[in-house]
Amino acid sequence: MIYLQYIAILIICGLAFFYLFLSLHRIRCAHFLKLAVKKLLIQEEVSRAKAYINTEALREIISILLTQKDKAAHRALLNLACGRISAFKKFLQQNKQTKLKSLGNSLFPKDIKNLFPSDRAVWFLSQNQEKEAERIIENLSDKGLSPYAKARKRFVQGWLFLRDGDMLSASQCAAEAAKLFAEKKALIEEAQALLLNGTIYRLSCIEDVSLMMFDSAAKIFCFCNDTQGQAEALGNRGMLWILQEKFEEAQADFEQAQKLCPPHEQKILTASILNQQALLNLLRRRYAQAKKLLNESEKISRQKKFISGLAFSSELRAHILYAQKKKTQAATEAQKAAELYLKDKNKPAYFESLYLQSLALFESKELDMAEQILRDLISKAKLKQTSFHLAGAYNLMGLIFLHRKKTKEAKVWFQEAAALEQKNERYIGAATDYADIAFLALQKGNIEEARKNLETALSYAETYGKNKLSKILKTKLSELKI
Repeated sequence: MIYLQYIAILIICGLAFFYLFLSLHRIRCAHFLKLAVKKLLIQEEVSRAKAYINTEALREIISILLTQKDKAAHRALLNLACGRISAFKKFLQQNKQTKLKSLGNSLFPKDIKNLFPSDRAVWFLSQNQEKEAERIIENLSDKGLSPYAKARKRFVQGWLFLRDGDMLSASQCAAEAAKLFAEKKALIEEAQALLLNGTIYRLSCIEDVSLMMFDSAAKIFCFCNDTQGQAEALGNRGMLWILQEKFEEAQADFEQAQKLCPPHEQKILTASILNQQALLNLLRRRYAQAKKLLNESEKISRQKKFISGLAFSSELRAHILYAQKKKTQAATEAQKAAELYLKDKNKPAYFESLYLQSLALFESKELDMAEQILRDLISKAKLKQTSFHLAGAYNLMGLIFLHRKKTKEAKVWFQEAAALEQKNERYIGAATDYADIAFLALQKGNIEEARKNLETALSYAETYGKNKLSKILKTKLSELKI
């Protein structure tokens, strides 16, 4: 009996030492992982929102190297912790262990074909090759996927749904990705998913949730000592403040973002923040200051061949010219922005710029040219799933025909616009379209039809409460009832 007690004590002691060793191993692994993530991120100047990183592969590599006793493995870990990434990468590529070599390729993709499908999709997304990413995701079943691989899949799906304008599906995918990444303690990937979800909610005008997402992402980046990530989160939050017309808060966030990432260290991010500040000044009607900021941003973007930055700068410049009633110049600048967005494979922004070009030409009385661009825009946008709201193009076509006094054709375009706005639950847009239809009825002397369409317009305008448009429509309705 006494021997059984001794054996039990030995087993308990053995298990205790085993769990102690395991706990120490995990602590060491977590320590090296945090150091490694920081050093890896420093190497990358690309946007954190789509940066390629594989925390799961990195964690496994560190775990393997910590258990090895040879000096080469210890030297590789030291190189990683000290930021000598090229030496660490060389060790992985030349290592004879198949598993380490495979994990090395997952962390630093070189042989793209051998990446796991979800990793390959994320890599293509990081390179703005969305069609390739979509092709992989469409053929990747959830069955048998690890939680991390499933999170990667949902992350890519979130971006693709955002591109297609399906905000509900995009937010669901991004939220699930963030949850799965959190469970796997993949912090940077979790922050990326939160940034994505914050952007989705910002574009959906659900501002309180968007703010929470950006704040959560910023906290994670701060924990990982990633100042660029913090700055990006602050920049996104600044854009949210702009949407709410809280300009002082936006300016404070942009200034803080610049302090976190000095221009000589993070030039691409600096160009983006300068563009954001230019947008802020544009909305404040400080056009001279906005132009100055755009000049600085464009100079950096040209140096770094940052097409996204150049495209946004051109779009903002077009809006400034439009606001200054320099419509012909605005149309030229909008065309330049459209060409850059097309080169950058940003279809929604490409369509937006074409619409702005058409609007500027319409107000310059260049109706034929505006119509030609709009017809080309509509034919292309109809074939694509995109977050660009096509109804605006239909409405502008209606205005062009109204200006030509072709009321029958104008009404058809306005009706098409209204139907599309209703389908997409864009009720303010639908209200505007019905108001335009009512105006056409008034021109023809059809008072009853005009009243009916104005009442429909008013009901849509007040979907989310009373506003300026609803007041205008009520005034017009009261005039008809006299």
